[in-house]
Amino acid sequence: MLTVSLGPLALPTSRVLIMVALGVALLVGALVGRKRGVATSDCLINSFLVGFLVARLSFVILYIDSYLDAPLSMLDIRDGGFMVAPGLVAGMSSALWWGWRSPALRWPLGAAMLAGFVMWGGTIGAVSLMEATRTSIPTASFHRLDGEPVTLGNLGAAEEGKPRVVNLWATWCPPCRREMPVLQAAQARESGVAFIFANQGESFNQVQSYLSQEGLELENVLLDPTTELGRVSGSRALPTTLFYDAEGRLVDHHLGELSEASLKQKLESIH
Repeated sequence: MLTVSLGPLALPTSRVLIMVALGVALLVGALVGRKRGVATSDCLINSFLVGFLVARLSFVILYIDSYLDAPLSMLDIRDGGFMVAPGLVAGMSSALWWGWRSPALRWPLGAAMLAGFVMWGGTIGAVSLMEATRTSIPTASFHRLDGEPVTLGNLGAAEEGKPRVVNLWATWCPPCRREMPVLQAAQARESGVAFIFANQGESFNQVQSYLSQEGLELENVLLDPTTELGRVSGSRALPTTLFYDAEGRLVDHHLGELSEASLKQKLESIH
């Protein structure tokens, strides 16, 4: 389950679980803090923001070369570029600092942090077990623009034995359109990776017209008129990008727009 549907919105499961964990921490902190006459909400929110900022800054520093041509893109968090470990360390350090400053906060803040981590870790583990059923590359057949049937694992001799990046997209999807030049450049640059562009629910004419108008020269453009790939991958959001290793195992995924930096990070997992 890569996404969670909230009415018309489809949100990445990982982000929803983080917000749920924060909510649990705030609730537990409020309940325990009330008994001791202290409020923990400001400390928890400030610690969360510190972790969030450090996670983003760590990612930007690590992939700074990808941001130099457009420095303002460092602020665009829609690319999902975060380093979780530094963020967690920074958030926990901030909470410890608040507890050191105010002994009355230590027990309520500790209980809140523990509850949040247990909620986050437990739900992440449960989701990982659910996703374990989708670790292999789908065997369904799709069609190239020339009408030839093909599977994701059998694209042709030139792509055999390569890791695969499968991008689910549509012409009506603004973030899909924005990330397409990044993916095109990566396809031209990364000769050891097979990039696949699986259009979701549109006709040959719609896809061909869009590619021509935008001047995009992409290999392995496939038509998935029934959105079968979105269903079997567990994602209802576009764009979705799936990263398979050379053995056809799903090792990573990304929901939302990819930047040059976030794509580089994901490619490292399949090289």
